[in-house]
Amino acid sequence: MLNSAKAITVFAPDNAAFIALGKGNVATLTATRSDLTKVLEYHVVSGRHTPAQLASHRHLTTLRGTVIIPAKSHKIYEVNSVEITCGNIQTANATVYIVSSIIVPLP
Repeated sequence: MLNSAKAITVFAPDNAAFIALGKGNVATLTATRSDLTKVLEYHVVSGRHTPAQLASHRHLTTLRGTVIIPAKSHKIYEVNSVEITCGNIQTANATVYIVSSIIVPLP
């Protein structure tokens, strides 16, 4: 799905984010494709978003239909209070930002 999508922004959790979940939780998450798809869709939004756009705090709607809120405080970028550790990586169809944790829905 992501390979065929056009103009998306991906907030990809780093390896440490998956390690922090624990082996049992990762195994559960990856056991069914539908559960994994739900989590992945929560980390992707339509359109290519620049760091300046993320700093604007404009709410973004994920492919899952939920809202995430990017922000910038001093030199730190975040999405739903999860730090963006690396970003603005351009691929053929996406802009990618690496995040330090799995992004969870806002209450």
